Amino acid sequence: MSDLEFYELDCLQDYIGLSDHEGIDITNFDKIKGSEEDFPADTQDYKKARKRRQNRESAARARARKKITINQVTDEIKLLEGLSEQLTLENTKLKVENEMLKKELEFYKSMILE
Repeated sequence: MSDLEFYELDCLQDYIGLSDHEGIDITNFDKIKGSEEDFPADTQDYKKARKRRQNRESAARARARKKITINQVTDEIKLLEGLSEQLTLENTKLKVENEMLKKELEFYKSMILE
């Protein structure tokens, strides 16, 4: 891979938020038989091989972006589920407190009226 291709992939990784700690390396594309290096430049086979490589790399980038999106959405779901549970508990606590205050209010009203 040329320096320019590495630079472009680095830029792409930065653009879509990939980093080494996420365990995703989009620079490691498998070489298959019939890659563009096997053909002289300017031939139809070379162009087809180049297009296949570009499609393979594009598909790998798309899969990497999809994996990141799925991980982000999964994390957000977990966060929101935890928040929902906290709010449900707080709501239950406030309902109990509200009932106690209503009973206390009724008690004081009855004391005043007597």
